[in-house]
Amino acid sequence: MRKNIIAFLALFVLLGSAHAGPTDILNPPPLPAGGWGLAHNNIGQSFNAVAGDVTIGVYVADQETYNQVLQAWANTCAPACGVSAWDPTLVVSPTVSLDVTVYEGEGLGGRVIYTSPAPITLAKPFNGVASVDLGAAGVFLTVGRQYTVIYNEATGTGTYWQFFATIDRTPTINPVTGQIDPNYNHGAYYGGWAYIQGVQQNPDSNIGDVAFQVIDNNPPVIPTACQGTSAIVAGLNSSKLFMTLANGQKVAYSNVYGSPGTTQFTFNGVPYGSFAIGNVVTYVGALDASTICVPSSLTVDPPVVVTPPPPSCVSPQVLQGNVCVTPTPVVPTCTGSTVLDPITNTCVTTATPTPPPVASCVVPSGAKKVEGHAKITAVGTNSITVGKTVVYFADCTVREMNGGASSFAIGQIAEFKGFKANGSITATKITIN
Repeated sequence: MRKNIIAFLALFVLLGSAHAGPTDILNPPPLPAGGWGLAHNNIGQSFNAVAGDVTIGVYVADQETYNQVLQAWANTCAPACGVSAWDPTLVVSPTVSLDVTVYEGEGLGGRVIYTSPAPITLAKPFNGVASVDLGAAGVFLTVGRQYTVIYNEATGTGTYWQFFATIDRTPTINPVTGQIDPNYNHGAYYGGWAYIQGVQQNPDSNIGDVAFQVIDNNPPVIPTACQGTSAIVAGLNSSKLFMTLANGQKVAYSNVYGSPGTTQFTFNGVPYGSFAIGNVVTYVGALDASTICVPSSLTVDPPVVVTPPPPSCVSPQVLQGNVCVTPTPVVPTCTGSTVLDPITNTCVTTATPTPPPVASCVVPSGAKKVEGHAKITAVGTNSITVGKTVVYFADCTVREMNGGASSFAIGQIAEFKGFKANGSITATKITIN
């Protein structure tokens, strides 16, 4: 039974949204929807025809099936909508038979243009549209004229079968009082009236309209829109009736092709019909049966000038005239105490050499004792470099020259002892081994 509830709920929703053409009249019931039982015979609705070849239907259901749908809907509410479950002691008629009559004009006093040759028989579970195809029966309506369709129970009791009502709860201005009247014009379809027991019902009384639909059996073909912006012309038809764009779309550009004299084209200085491959066009129109776009407007735009981006130059190259070139360096003239740095090609100030400290054997207060030994890697006026350590010496420095050495030389193994003060090391003794 669960499947039936879902199926009929889906049917209910789909029937309300099926058909949406400009020549259809749709007045589906809302959820939840009230209505009228078949004890009220002669239930129907008047309407203003917007198509000639139509199928007319009203929404009808057995109340047990509809209450199951309503219960399924209520289960989705938060908080609960408070819909009562169907009373299983109530017995719904298994079938209902309906006669259909269509009158010309408003109400039941007009000329009868259609009577169903046999009743429409519906069997429960049913929740949908009971329809008659007037066009198939050879009955065609006049667009703009008023008609009234009436459903009447043919046989059986139709117990607990109902038609649905549609009510617009939007507050409306009462034209008599000029004030917003929440009880005025509750009918959801403003092109006709509901008929209950053959009597026209005023929607002010909260009766509403009958849920119904009038579907055009031959709806007009709505042309497919076509448009393009800054599209490039890739080819021209030999008869000069249409152009082919780079994306493959064909666009007519001659009034001879479509309706003569109806299309207005502007060309931004391009003579009429003088199109060329490479033109940039903007157009709006509709596709014809051969999928050629027949434009309602067509503009040939000025060609788009594409400027290539400048190249990216890698130093020392620079951009000149959109080309990377290597500039010829200008050698500066250095004056005063500045000299030319060939690496940077700039004048730099020469550094004044720091005079070497004067070595003394007097150990200053706070000096740190140091010692070490390694090969001599450099020899200065009053210093030697032992490994990587610069060691200064003075006349008071004790020198032990072993191996017949008479002076310090690069490559000798030197051992020194001394102190470090003010960042300089002074040797009190240097031994050459």
